[in-house]
Amino acid sequence: QAALVEVELADAVVIGTPVYKASYSGALKVFLDLLPQRALAGKTVLPLATGGTIAHLLSIDYALRPVLQTLCPRHVVPGRFVLDTHLEKDGPDRGVTDPETRQSLRRTVETFLSEHRAGGRPEHAGSLTDDLVIA
Repeated sequence: QAALVEVELADAVVIGTPVYKASYSGALKVFLDLLPQRALAGKTVLPLATGGTIAHLLSIDYALRPVLQTLCPRHVVPGRFVLDTHLEKDGPDRGVTDPETRQSLRRTVETFLSEHRAGGRPEHAGSLTDDLVIA
């Protein structure tokens, strides 16, 4: 319930999911189903996905983006897919391990922030940290 309220209050939303069998996770599906019809109205959305093979590369555009669009966002920026092999999930080196992937993610986030600032509410334009919800 708290996550639903956070999405409602946010100006920008990052949606992250693992990909399995060419689609986003069931847990994300349940969460998105619980959101009201216009839950993303006026919001900038960044879809991110991870998966074990590049065969799942288009899952953001063909599986996730259409569902996000039904929730009426202001803009869904181009998402980013990251191979599982480019991630360290545990330990002190946790995060993106591949330098090219790290740079690509950085550019994706910069585009997301730029789009958010360009179309976000002026009173919040400088405080994205408070407005960002990762579901």
